[in-house]
Amino acid sequence: MTACPYTRFGCILRIAAGALAGAVMTMTAGCDSHRSLPDPASADYRKTVAAFHVGVAALQVGDDATADSHLAEVTRLAPGEPAGWANWALLALRQRNFDVAAVRLDRAQALVPKNAHVSQLQGILERNRGRAAEAIAQLRKAVDIDPRDLRSRYALAQEIERQGGPAADEQFQRQIEQILAVQPANLAALLELARVSAKRGDRAALSAALARIGASSPGWPDEVRTQLAAAGSAAASSSNARTAATRVTLLRNVLVRMPAYRAGLEAIKAPPGEEAAPFTQFVRLAPPLVMPAPADTAIAFESSPVALTGTSSAATPALNRSQTISARWGMTLAPATTGILPAACGERPSARILRRCGPRR
Repeated sequence: MTACPYTRFGCILRIAAGALAGAVMTMTAGCDSHRSLPDPASADYRKTVAAFHVGVAALQVGDDATADSHLAEVTRLAPGEPAGWANWALLALRQRNFDVAAVRLDRAQALVPKNAHVSQLQGILERNRGRAAEAIAQLRKAVDIDPRDLRSRYALAQEIERQGGPAADEQFQRQIEQILAVQPANLAALLELARVSAKRGDRAALSAALARIGASSPGWPDEVRTQLAAAGSAAASSSNARTAATRVTLLRNVLVRMPAYRAGLEAIKAPPGEEAAPFTQFVRLAPPLVMPAPADTAIAFESSPVALTGTSSAATPALNRSQTISARWGMTLAPATTGILPAACGERPSARILRRCGPRR
C-alpha cells in the first residue's frame, strides 16, 4: 500500500470523504435513475428509441461520428438507462480512450450493479489497460451473475492463464470444466481441456478428454482420426507431458478445419474485433411497442373471365381458367399467353406479372 503523504488524522479524513462521496454518487445515480427515464408516451421517449437504434447501428458498422452523437443524445434524454452509457463507453473503448470509457461504464454499473454484460465490458476494458487482476475480478463477477455466459468464462480462463502463477493451470482447467458443464460436447472446450491436462501432466484427465473428443469422430477425415489416435497413444503410454502436449497441438491443427470445432469455438470466443458487443435492447427503459398497421377492410376483389381474342382452340381451356383480379387500385394479373391483353391495362404481357394500372374509376 502506498504511504499516505498526510498526517494520520488527515489520511483518515480523506479516506472517509472519498467513501462518502462514492456512496453519495451511487445513491444519487440510484435516485436519478427512477426520475430520469422518459415516459413511454412522451416525445423524448420516441427520440431516445430512435437515437439508441441509430447509435447501435453506427457502432456495428464503424461510423464513430454518428455513434458518438446519437449515443450522447441517448444519455441526455434518458440518463437513467444503463444501455446508453455502456454503448457510449464501448465507443470510447474501441477508440482506446480508456479513461472516458471507465467513467461511462462506472455510470452504467451504478445504474444496474448486477448486469453480466456491463461487468464483461469492464473486464475487457481492464484487460486493454493491462490491469490483469482487475480484469479477472470483473470477468469473475460477470460469470457469477450469469454462469451460462460462456464467452465471459472463457475470457476469464484465458486471463487467468495469461497472468500465470502456481495455481493458474488448475484454475484454467476448472473454468473449462464449467463451460463443458453447459455444453458437454463443445469440441473447442474439450480440446482446451486436453491441452491444459497435458500441460499439467494429468494423464487421466487427458485420456478422458480425448475419449470425449473421440465420441464425435465417426465420419471425420482419416487425417483427423489419425492425429486423434496418436494423441490417445501418447496420453496412454508417454511419461513425457511435452510429447502429449505436442500431439494435442497437432490434433488441434487438423480439427480447426472441422465445422463442429468452429461452431464450438464461436460459442465460447467472439470473432476478432467483436469481443465487446453493444447492448441492442434497453435494460431499464420500457421497450418500444411494435404495432402492425390496421387491416384494410375496404379492399375488394372481383373475378371475371379473360377475353379471348386471336387465340387457338387448343389454348382455350387454359385461358378460360385465367382470371383478372381487380381491386380498389385496379390490379390486374395477366397470364403470359400470346394474344391476351390484360383487361384493365391494355398492354401485352411478356410474363405472368402483376401490373399496377392506377385507381379504378
